[in-house]
Amino acid sequence: MKRKPRAAKGDPLCRSVVFERDAFRCKRCGRPGTDWCHVFSRGIKALRHNPQNSFCGCRKCHAWFDSRRKMGRQWWESVIGQEEM
Repeated sequence: MKRKPRAAKGDPLCRSVVFERDAFRCKRCGRPGTDWCHVFSRGIKALRHNPQNSFCGCRKCHAWFDSRRKMGRQWWESVIGQEEM
């Protein structure tokens, strides 16, 4: 049985900040957001709670992002470049 990663104390707050920033919509397709998606692994503690390392996504786009990491990161860089940097 695969273990579910333990949530960090700051996860609920960061998740809510990201969902509010993204208006509770998937950043990629605009559908209602269900997942807190990380660009770089949430296992990297320095990036886990950085809002620029995460976005609100639907399950379908989260799966797309996770299965196409290089393409997904290029997409995210284009989003960050337009909105946050």
